[in-house]
Amino acid sequence: MSSDRETVAVKSSVTPDAGRLRMLLVLGVVLSVSIGNLINYRSVTVYKVFSLFLPFLTIYLFVREKQRPSWSIFFTLFALFIVANFCMFGVLKNPHSMRQKLLFIGRLMGHCAVMWLLYNLVRGWGEGRINKLLAPVLYVSSSVNIAVNGLQLLNDRLLPGYLRIPHDFYIMRGNGLFMDPNYNGFFICACVFLLLYLYATRTMSKRLFWIFLILNLIVLFFSLSIGAFIGLILGSLVLLFMHLGKRGKIILGTIIAALILIGVQFALYVRGYDFGGKDIRLFRYRIIYYLQTKLSAGSSGSRIDQFRVAWRGFIKHPLFGIGTTGFLNVENYLAYGSGLDLHYENPRGWIIHSNFFAVLGENGLAGFIPYGLLVFYGFFYSWKLYKKKAEYLGLLGMQIVSLVVSNTINNLYFNFYWFILFLPFLLFEKETAREC
Repeated sequence: MSSDRETVAVKSSVTPDAGRLRMLLVLGVVLSVSIGNLINYRSVTVYKVFSLFLPFLTIYLFVREKQRPSWSIFFTLFALFIVANFCMFGVLKNPHSMRQKLLFIGRLMGHCAVMWLLYNLVRGWGEGRINKLLAPVLYVSSSVNIAVNGLQLLNDRLLPGYLRIPHDFYIMRGNGLFMDPNYNGFFICACVFLLLYLYATRTMSKRLFWIFLILNLIVLFFSLSIGAFIGLILGSLVLLFMHLGKRGKIILGTIIAALILIGVQFALYVRGYDFGGKDIRLFRYRIIYYLQTKLSAGSSGSRIDQFRVAWRGFIKHPLFGIGTTGFLNVENYLAYGSGLDLHYENPRGWIIHSNFFAVLGENGLAGFIPYGLLVFYGFFYSWKLYKKKAEYLGLLGMQIVSLVVSNTINNLYFNFYWFILFLPFLLFEKETAREC
């Protein structure tokens, strides 16, 4: 009886005004995180203002509604990861200013504040209301991103200067709102599986589902992000494999093996392609030229270099790594790359283009263990949700593509990455509460 009275007391304390405030704040948080960071992910102005304001907004909400913050394994591991960033700014020489290091760590804290607020606002709500909050993120941000991609490819003079493609660098790529094709590709892949999830939960109509799906796939093609392609294909094949019977799995496995062989042959063909006498301005030659550059001395070679350098930093300093933003310094990068047969000399430092290698090299085991557990539990809860309800298949797909792409780019400081990683924890708690 006492527990029933407490439940009634809690429900009665949430007035209609407080409920409307909660709804407005949730929509504000989700849309601001989605659109504000999409406009220019490198911009610190919008992010700084929002990140500084959000903790005070959270405190105000808790005081107003007399709620105590509730923590889950997600926030515990995230907090440990942030502590690892705080603990060691550098074992050896790491000459970056304290301001620059704190900027990166502050952005991680901003992610934690966003998820903390969102978690406490939606706890106790039904799954349907959560899905209705996810829908505006997809409708608005995906639509704007698709529109900007189209204008960039057709006539980017209609866009503000910072959204125009640097044509002297890119022959043909649609960068979208992110001004980076790889971040653009990651966001599109997430949208594709989020579409599947919303459609399965009947939050989105069939007509809208197919419209958004086709548009996002077209934009993904023009992003020419190899990591995003691999992530989407691998995620889709894993989901398809899970739904097939024994015979279907054998057939699919055979097809996958054949596609791998074709892919290898195609890569060898592209790498050895001779452009002599060819008009490189033609569409098909632009794509072949781009792929040839990527497969020879382009970003694939530089990423392998970065992974090896980061691994060297971890081997020498396994506990705390070389320090936050350590590889951004060219002297550090060259020092840990000395003696390695690198593809080419790097004239500047790098943000390591892999979450795992970046955390491993910069924060050592102190950062890698909580981060690795965070990713593992994200998959674990996604799998358990899928075993409970097949409609969570799209959520599992998002985790797969997120894992793949996060190891071809560094999206540790990208809000949408943490938003995706957070969803399984939130929805699993809803399902658990419902069963109780």
